[in-house]
Amino acid sequence: MLSKFSVKTFTPEGRLKSELLGGEAKHFPDTDTIEVEVVKINSFNERGRLTTITSANRALSNADTTEVQFSGDAKSIREATTDATGQWQPKLEIKGEFLHVYTQDERIKSHLPVTLQRGNSTVSAGTLEYDNLSRVANLQGRVKAVLPATPVSKEPS
Repeated sequence: MLSKFSVKTFTPEGRLKSELLGGEAKHFPDTDTIEVEVVKINSFNERGRLTTITSANRALSNADTTEVQFSGDAKSIREATTDATGQWQPKLEIKGEFLHVYTQDERIKSHLPVTLQRGNSTVSAGTLEYDNLSRVANLQGRVKAVLPATPVSKEPS
């Protein structure tokens, strides 16, 4: 068992890829899974910039952390950024009691209610399937959205 620990992963070139911080961890050799209490994972992009912070009361991960189930006040925050096409992407925050994160594919699923906040817009739903690469969110079950109007810029006369 580990207590109050930090584990960093690096790319083959030596660039920091992610950092896992936890209060306590247990390894289960029979399933090759790791259970972490009070967990936070910081993910970094190619330029070394912090891009995503995911945290929860508990997490259950496979051995290579490509699949992590966060539970208890789970939250994933993608910081505002410019994507590969140069388009601005505002900060995105996903909250719920359960988030199933697929780190390789940049996907998040939840079979429990979630709230998404993107910029000034907020959406809540009963379930979620989110693909960060395509920027598509499939929301089902009592979907409710607050999408504030954006001012229309007037051209000079």
